[in-house]
Amino acid sequence: MKRDAQMIVGLALTDINFRQQLKTDFAAATKDYRLSDDEVTGIQTILNDGDIDKIAADLEASLKKERINAKNDDGLLW
Repeated sequence: MKRDAQMIVGLALTDINFRQQLKTDFAAATKDYRLSDDEVTGIQTILNDGDIDKIAADLEASLKKERINAKNDDGLLW
């Protein structure tokens, strides 16, 4: 179950369409995954609080910065 929850959060961070589907129809988006009640509550909390949108935006900005700055100057994610 833990792995399924991690996969859902990973997809939500990297796929805006999946993230929107989670927000609009959580049950349909997660029907093929095995989640505990606590995992469902946790995922719904980060979706509803907007935390996942902020993290996804930060990740996207970091990736764009990496592509622009191939020298790996200080301040990059990796």
